[in-house]
Amino acid sequence: MFIPAWFVGSELGHQCAELLLAAIVGVLLYYIPLCIAKRQGNIKIITLLEPVAQAIAAGVVSFSCFAMLQPLLPSFTHGGLASPDVLYFLGGMAAGGGLVLQTHHYFGDASSNAATAAMLAHGAAEGAGLGLLVGTPAFAALFQSQVLHGVPDGMLVATASLERSGLLRTLLAAAVARAGQAGAFYAVATCSPAVSEEAVWTGEGVAFGSMAVMMWQELAQPAKQRLGKVRAAAIATIAAAVTYLLFD
Repeated sequence: MFIPAWFVGSELGHQCAELLLAAIVGVLLYYIPLCIAKRQGNIKIITLLEPVAQAIAAGVVSFSCFAMLQPLLPSFTHGGLASPDVLYFLGGMAAGGGLVLQTHHYFGDASSNAATAAMLAHGAAEGAGLGLLVGTPAFAALFQSQVLHGVPDGMLVATASLERSGLLRTLLAAAVARAGQAGAFYAVATCSPAVSEEAVWTGEGVAFGSMAVMMWQELAQPAKQRLGKVRAAAIATIAAAVTYLLFD
């Protein structure tokens, strides 16, 4: 496959590749244990694998949300909720979260196409918000959280489409879904002029809101329904703690 030299040689190109590859890793993290369980004929593991994967993914996204919010906390504490920056952040958070809720409302059947469409929608919002932040002090932490977010995104697509579509089509669906985020990130980062501080705060809010709502709606709630509140919370907490130890 031909890849332009300007893409390979640029830092933005490498960052877009990281966003895409994280989803591929998420698919494989679900696929490999599923294959092992099927070969052993272990029906119990096969039954529990999906909700456990959802709980683990919820923990990873929870850490990503924390990592995204951490650099912003000093502004919250100094300015309070009534400060203009915080209000812009809350407005962006409402927009990002509302977008995910709408895609869940229209594509709530968890089919392969629905999962891909939902990820494309909220991923594009996150990518655009991330693109606004290139060059700002908070960008490094926010970018890392978005890369981590790709792993549960890939696991989400895998739970929806592996059984009916096979590995190759699932990998393609995950890559296409994350391409919305990578494309929006690249376009905004390269084409937008210097942005105002208000736009930066709004972009951060969009990215945070869409991540938080996706985690609760698509991962935490289904895991809680299948595993029970205590077990789902315990698995998510362990996953978040391990992610913290590995990446903080």
